Amino acid sequence: MAPIPVGTPGNPNGNTATTHAIGYDTALAGYNAYGPHSELNRGNISYTVEYDKQFNDVWSLRTAANNYRERRWDFNQNTGWTAITLPAGGVGPFVDKRGVLPSKGLIQEDGGGVQMDLLAHYFALHHAVENSSLLTIDFNDYYRYDPTYNTGPDAALAAWGAGGANVPLVPATVRGQQNLIPAGPITYFPEGYNNTGSSTSLLTRRRTTSVGGNFRQQMTFFKGRLITFAGVRYDAVRFNQRDYTVQFPDVGYNGLGQTGPGVPGITPGIVNGTGQVRRYFHETKPNLGFNVKVMKNIHLYGSYSESYFVDQTSRPAVIAGWTDIKATKASKGPPAVPAVAEHFISSPFKPETATGWDYGVKVSFFDERLNATLGGFYANRKNVAVSDVVQDPATGGFTTVTIPGGDQVDKGAEFDLNWLPTDNLSITASAAVVNAKYKNFGTGNPEAKGRSVAFVSPENGSISSKYTFSTGPAKGLDLEASVTYVSSTPSEQPNAGDTVNPTTLVTTGHTDQWMLRTPSSIIWTFGLHYVLPWKWHNTQQTLGFTVKNAFNEYYLKDGSNATLTNNMGDSRAFIVTYEIAHF
Repeated sequence: MAPIPVGTPGNPNGNTATTHAIGYDTALAGYNAYGPHSELNRGNISYTVEYDKQFNDVWSLRTAANNYRERRWDFNQNTGWTAITLPAGGVGPFVDKRGVLPSKGLIQEDGGGVQMDLLAHYFALHHAVENSSLLTIDFNDYYRYDPTYNTGPDAALAAWGAGGANVPLVPATVRGQQNLIPAGPITYFPEGYNNTGSSTSLLTRRRTTSVGGNFRQQMTFFKGRLITFAGVRYDAVRFNQRDYTVQFPDVGYNGLGQTGPGVPGITPGIVNGTGQVRRYFHETKPNLGFNVKVMKNIHLYGSYSESYFVDQTSRPAVIAGWTDIKATKASKGPPAVPAVAEHFISSPFKPETATGWDYGVKVSFFDERLNATLGGFYANRKNVAVSDVVQDPATGGFTTVTIPGGDQVDKGAEFDLNWLPTDNLSITASAAVVNAKYKNFGTGNPEAKGRSVAFVSPENGSISSKYTFSTGPAKGLDLEASVTYVSSTPSEQPNAGDTVNPTTLVTTGHTDQWMLRTPSSIIWTFGLHYVLPWKWHNTQQTLGFTVKNAFNEYYLKDGSNATLTNNMGDSRAFIVTYEIAHF
């Protein structure tokens, strides 16, 4: 379950909105909002095959193929806790109202691909230059069918929605913090999925097919002191999608066998087409870099790369663009045709792209028993999907659409260390700082510029150690310990809580919900593994015992929206393992 934002009304400091976000009610995460009639059923099956062939000292080939099928069938996963607004003055009664429109989703996915890597390893200039040339060709296909059904009308469900969805809350102190918890037993959704009178809210078929290739050339000079590489990747991608519950002009083809964004003038004033999308795009992205040995134990490295990303689960309306309205001109005839308003597609879809630099220094000391890397990175992400506001020129109204209109900058530094103080003791450590900011979050969110990217931890680090007994009565015993640190992390989208006038695109109110963060956490894990001293029929047996979150830290996971998904951290856990290895 998820912690819930809590708001209080009428906060001063120039806030003209109705509430001000003050934090998360984490105590509600311990209460199930869905009940016994909810269901979640997952399944997957996958196959992978690989073939390797060494032709001679120069040429080698690797071919691999995979196929997978996955499903997620769930019901009533959308009626969880919602945000809480405290009454004026913070005096009860307090109530949280859960969602009242349960739905049943039947997501089904399958896909697969083939990849071939042809490698040539050879020397030039009398072995002065070592070369590795890699040619990769791959094909991938992804298909998704995800009908979603709304529960049909039912007297019991209607009664629950009228009052049972409301949960009275009372103040309580949980782990030293003031929270709100249910005042008594929770009234759950009264029954399972009701097929009678149900309707579909989503019924899409989405297929993404891509074929591409990559060429990479690596060259080594001066007996290994300088390594360089350069490459280029090309991809051709096709979207072939349709949506039966959203009508918009066909993109790429239509029912009349003609191509283009629908056929204007067939049925004025309505969308012409069934919501089918066939869209192609091509991407060519380079990469290059180097690693140079400047001293016996010091290397410098740097690289530049470009990339792109396509969300395979994007809905057809997103891939097609958004529906706008175009006024057709009147024809003088004969016969005269009056001017009409005709829907058409404006097509702003672009894949997300990024450019980035990676640079740093690698050092090695004490006969390579201590190795460390200190590096930095700087990346620009463009065409990030954001919500924006567009105006319908025919009606003057405004609507919210998803467009690839966001840009962000990610920069920071990383440190890694591996150390073997003795043959029995090993220590690893890592740390990172990240500064991720939005440069643009759509014209409909003017104040989001410069705010932090959600779910990216500004600081994190870890230390782990392992001691192995190699002699004496404890021979074969490993003792392990690790600690991880995650700093307080932004947990809301950068426009959360902003109220924007769609006409002037000026922020008229804010709750400062975008400022909410998950707290920092320190998690300890301890373990031991013991290799049994006796062997049976050429097998080695190992017993293991691990305690995760040993001090039972109460924390929130990063990487998912705290208001929408299950991101409560795992409590203390004990894990016992038994392994058999055959030699």
